[in-house]
Amino acid sequence: YMNLDESTIADILHDSGYHTAMLGKWHLGKTGPYRPQKRGFNDTWRLLDNHDHVDPVFDHNGVTISEEGWTVDYLTDRVIELFEQRENQPLFVYVAHPLIHEPYYAPDSLVQKYGAKGFSPSLATLYAMTEQLDHNIGRLMRSLDDTGEKDNTIVLFITDNGRIGNPINMPHLTEAELDRRNPQGFRGIKG
Repeated sequence: YMNLDESTIADILHDSGYHTAMLGKWHLGKTGPYRPQKRGFNDTWRLLDNHDHVDPVFDHNGVTISEEGWTVDYLTDRVIELFEQRENQPLFVYVAHPLIHEPYYAPDSLVQKYGAKGFSPSLATLYAMTEQLDHNIGRLMRSLDDTGEKDNTIVLFITDNGRIGNPINMPHLTEAELDRRNPQGFRGIKG
């Protein structure tokens, strides 16, 4: 839980006239005053299970909604809608995709693509998840071009998952596969 005395970037930007939105994982508190809608966000789509990759369930501004399909696609669609519906008010969007985090799940066509290159099912799925996220980040960036907001937007892409550990739902990666995921030799799995 983030201390309630702390100001978030959303608090500061909201108070400065921005429309603020949060979509995806929220690991800063799930109850009462710790929820994102109490931490400076006008609109929230908080995943109720932080690592659902398919058929997600959200708390959307205090209402539980269930969706079908890939979570990354749904979240990206919502962000693009925010960009398109934006009026003259500045916009701050924090999107926390559950990719690439265990459990390992990705579209079969992408997994098969990497399997055909000789990668194990676990590594092929991890690479497929990475491509699925990359594709959706590309969609977001193209939407900034389409709305004419690219030159008026700052994008920060940050991840907390470097060398990903072994999946909970698939065979473990070999030491060679783990090393391939960590060529710089960082310690731990949050490198």
